Amino acid sequence: MVDGLQDYCIYFLDELGHITDWTDSAQRMHSLLPNLALRQHVGLLMDDTHPGQQPPVLAQLIRQAIDNGQSELDGWQTRQGQAAFWAHTTFTALRDNHGQLQGLSVITKDMTAHKRLEEVMNNLNQELEKRVNARSRELMVANRDIDAFSHMVSHDLRAPLRHISGYLTLLREDLNAHLPALADTPVLQHMAAMDQTSKRLSRMIESVLEYARLGRTTLNPVAVPLT
Repeated sequence: MVDGLQDYCIYFLDELGHITDWTDSAQRMHSLLPNLALRQHVGLLMDDTHPGQQPPVLAQLIRQAIDNGQSELDGWQTRQGQAAFWAHTTFTALRDNHGQLQGLSVITKDMTAHKRLEEVMNNLNQELEKRVNARSRELMVANRDIDAFSHMVSHDLRAPLRHISGYLTLLREDLNAHLPALADTPVLQHMAAMDQTSKRLSRMIESVLEYARLGRTTLNPVAVPLT
């Protein structure tokens, strides 16, 4: 059945890891003829020269399969005359009815497409993280500028306007108390206009400060699964 699956292959080893049976599926997946594979150690199929690949300790994997029934391996494997491929391999101990070890089966699945997709996703995640970090730095700079602007507006404009409005109120009260004859003169009308203008400007400043507060962005990073 495995021979009929394009992404799988099966072959068999003795307890020392030498190939004892090389099937059509194994020949197809590794592009290796039987006369070149039989009696060779299974390490022949492992690509330990691929960047980032750690040579598997096959003796331990075989011993683990014999002791526990199975062991598994993920890594790059060779394909004769072609590029290496990423594979998931399962070693299974084979025993007869009396429990005597007869050898091991090896089932390999070509996972190259999955590996490439994983690499693409990792690259996308790294690029996204770089962009988020860059955007965060931009926002920090923008927020500092907003802070400086808000401080300037609050202290250099709002406070003087508040004083002007207060002085106008006091002056109007003094004039009404001591010079009632001026109550209907243009002097008080001009003062009222100045007071309205200062209050309108104060409202504008409050609106600008409120907008600046809304423009501040606090980032709360949250992990989002992309798969």
